[in-house]
Amino acid sequence: MDVIENYCGAGSAADLLTAKIRRPIGFRGAPLFADDRSANPLIDIHCQIRPDPNDPQEDNYFLKVTDFSRCGVLKRNGFIHLRIWFPAFPGVVMLADQELILMCRPPEPTLLRHKAAGFAGTL
Repeated sequence: MDVIENYCGAGSAADLLTAKIRRPIGFRGAPLFADDRSANPLIDIHCQIRPDPNDPQEDNYFLKVTDFSRCGVLKRNGFIHLRIWFPAFPGVVMLADQELILMCRPPEPTLLRHKAAGFAGTL
């Protein structure tokens, strides 16, 4: 299993974690959120893991999380942690399943300050 691309961001306006992940060779099950089994990654709007439409074998997936209070996301020491399970077989949880842990640290917010200088007097 591979993580091909990864991005995370958090702020007062929106949370965002995205990744392109690849299913382990020989595995047939679709990935699941390990710590939120109630989230259906194919239809949930906040917790998505969807097959890449350009991959006919469906080995590559796009992950998108837009609410860090859901999907099993943990926040610790400024980092975001998310566990994904890849079942060996669809619908069956076994010891042979593989786990992927995504960890990332959102960029620090940037503060912009505008300073205006004034001049009063005569030349």
